[in-house]
Formats: sequence, C-alpha cells, structure tokens
Amino acid sequence: MQCFWGVGTAGKFAIGAGGSLSANATVSVNGSGKLDILDGLSLSVFELYFDGVKQARGTWGKTGSGADNIDDTHFTGGTGILAVGPAVPVITAFTIADRTSGSTLVTNEASVTVSITAEPADSPIHAYLVTDTDEQPTGGWLPATPTLHIITASTGTVTLYAWAKDEAGGIGRPPLHLPPIPAIIWAG
Repeated sequence: MQCFWGVGTAGKFAIGAGGSLSANATVSVNGSGKLDILDGLSLSVFELYFDGVKQARGTWGKTGSGADNIDDTHFTGGTGILAVGPAVPVITAFTIADRTSGSTLVTNEASVTVSITAEPADSPIHAYLVTDTDEQPTGGWLPATPTLHIITASTGTVTLYAWAKDEAGGIGRPPLHLPPIPAIIWAG
C-alpha cells in the first residue's frame, strides 16, 4: 500500500497532466492541506482520510467536478475527481419490457422481462439484483443475471434499478449521470 503525504505550495498537493496514484494508495489530507486535481483528470485510490478520519467510498472533488461528494475545504484548483474505494462493477445496459408485447413503455403484468449487462472491476461479478428502490441492497442477491422481475409497487410509473456485486463485495449500479434509468408504466 502506498501512502501519500503531500505538502506542496501553501499546503497544496497538486496532481497535473500525466499524474497518477496507485489504486491501492491511501491519501491523507491534514490541517489546511488541499488536493488540487487537474480538470478532467480522474484518479482512483483505496482510502482517503481528512484529519485522520476515514472518508466514505465514492467520488470526491470540489464544486463543479461532478463528484458524488463535494468538498471545497479539502479540494481546490482543478475540477478533477478522486475515486475512493475498491473499484466496483459497472452496469453498462439495463432494459425492462412487457413479457407478452415486448413494450418498453407499458406493461399490464407485474412480471416484466429484464436484461442486465455489467462489466467486472477488480474481481468477477458473482451476484445480481433488480429492485424498485435506489437504496443499495443488503440481501436477496441472485447468482446469475435475472431475466424476470416482479414489480411490487402500485400501478403507475415504476422505476427499477439494476445492481451487480463482485466477489470482493463491491456493488455497482448504473451511473446516475447516464440517462435513462429504466422506467415502465404498469397499467395493472
């Protein structure tokens, strides 16, 4: 594991063009220290600490970076992103369709056909799940890609979420910035 303790100019650790960090690295920012990651640069590390406190997995950056976690106290300068935590699977395609008509817009059945395509990250994918909530699931995983899903919500527009879990425990879902998250109108 690499540990980076950086104090550049005025407590700033700058990472510019061609800069990189090991995906197994731990980055620690203490006191008035700041990370400055070049615009458009995306780096991955294993752990991130602010003043000795371990931060959550996800993407980190300053306002305007598009990161999940915005922190203008510890990030400055460029709008690059720091991805923290082991890499997780990526859902690359997810579709919902009526089992009889094949419509991706409307269904009269609670049971719909689903299709998930996912790319593994650091370890092979070993479980999948479709839910009607965007809350990360804690159980109910299936050992193979599901082909059917039973809608549990009431009639109306129903949004479904695909999940993939790898052997290391990393859980991936479709990135929120890649529309559309599949929805179908359940006529009941």
